[in-house]
Amino acid sequence: KILWEMGYPANQVNKRLNLGMPENSWQNTAFMQVAYLPISLDEDGTPIPPNMLPPSKDPLVPAPGGVDTSPQTGPEPPKPVPAQTGPSQPAKALTVFEKKLSAWLFRQRVRQLKASEKDPASILNHHTELEILKNYLGDREIDIDASELQNLMQKEVMSIVVLHQGNKDEIINAIKALYNKVSRAMPKLAEALYNRHTSMR
Repeated sequence: KILWEMGYPANQVNKRLNLGMPENSWQNTAFMQVAYLPISLDEDGTPIPPNMLPPSKDPLVPAPGGVDTSPQTGPEPPKPVPAQTGPSQPAKALTVFEKKLSAWLFRQRVRQLKASEKDPASILNHHTELEILKNYLGDREIDIDASELQNLMQKEVMSIVVLHQGNKDEIINAIKALYNKVSRAMPKLAEALYNRHTSMR
C-alpha cells in the first residue's frame, strides 16, 4: 500500500514484494494522489484550486514578467468589505473600567484571605479599602466612584464572619465563593456603576 501511494505501478509492487499475483498490462500505470496538489486561499480562507488562479498568483504557472495578461477565469473577485470601525469611546472606557475593577477585586480577595487565614474573624478596614480603591482608579485616570462595590464587599464579608462564628475553613470557603460570584457579575456591576456615573454628568 505504501509503495502504491508513493506512485509505484502495481506490477512493480508485486515483483518487489514477491506477492505472486499475475501481471496485467494495465497495472504498469503509476498513479499519484491529487490530494497533495498545492492550493491557495482567498480572503475568507476558502481554498482555491490552482487552475482557478490567474498565472500571476498560481505558484505552478508564473506569469511572464510578473504581469498577469490572461483573461480572468473562475469566480468573480470578492467585493471590498467596508472597513470596520473599532468600539466607540464610551465602550472602550467601560471595558477599561471593568478590567481595572476586576484587578482591584482580585487584589482585595488576596488581602482578605490572608487576613482570614491569620484570624477567621478578621475583616479588612472599610475606610482603608475605600481609599485603596479610590487611589487605584485615580492612578489610572479613572474618575468613576466605585465605593458602592466596596460597601457591598464589606457587608457580605461581615455577614460571612458572623454566620460561621470563627469556623476558619467555612469562613475561607465562603469568602472565596463570594469573590468568585462578584467576579462573574463584574461586567454588569461595572456597567451599572459606569452608567450611573455618566448619567450624573
